[in-house]
Amino acid sequence: MKKNFTLLAIFLFAVNFGFSQIPEFSNPKAVLLDSSKLEGKIKDVVRIKNCSNASNFTVTVSAFDAKANAWIEYGKGALKGFTDSDTIENEELKLKNFTYFAFEIDTDEKITTLAKKGNNDLHLWIFSDEPLLEDLSFTVNVKETKGAFFQDFVKFIGGKTLKSTAEFHVYVYNEGEEPVYGFSTYLKGFDDTDTTRNCFNGKAVPSYQYFKIIPVQNRNFTYSARRKTKDLVITVDEQ
Repeated sequence: MKKNFTLLAIFLFAVNFGFSQIPEFSNPKAVLLDSSKLEGKIKDVVRIKNCSNASNFTVTVSAFDAKANAWIEYGKGALKGFTDSDTIENEELKLKNFTYFAFEIDTDEKITTLAKKGNNDLHLWIFSDEPLLEDLSFTVNVKETKGAFFQDFVKFIGGKTLKSTAEFHVYVYNEGEEPVYGFSTYLKGFDDTDTTRNCFNGKAVPSYQYFKIIPVQNRNFTYSARRKTKDLVITVDEQ
């Protein structure tokens, strides 16, 4: 696989779908989305998640009102650090009545995004648009780990030598498949834990055999994996 690929290169990229059909929006930097290109239904809320290097920024969501032929503000959310999330809802505007959305992401960070429909919500995850540090990656093969049957969660644990916050993107795949983005996780240091049940695509983590861990920071980590109480437990130390 090509080294130092970008998030854009391997994501099923779900931004600016059918751009020529989306009505013009006043902010040229906004992320435009045709939600009809995404599988599923939306009727509840917008959920945003920060998987980028940016922190403490707002996201303003606008929806296109076809009857009024105009964009209207749906709501705002705020994101702090890595893996922080927020829910944007509007009691007066029904999400299911809109097809086109615009996301104004108030950060100077160069970003890329992933969108999906899930559990009747519209999701937008935000990433830094930069090469991934694949040379520092490590892949866990579940079949080569020892322990109980894996059927619940992936749990990351900070090892004794992990002295500061560490952030990771995790790609998942099975034999004969290309890796796809699964989830992001972070640890504050020794003995901190972070647990994941489902991947971005909605599949439960035990659906996959391989977990490719790519650090966000240019640091050398070591990993040990085992199956314990139905979870896949990955301990992270730093060299």
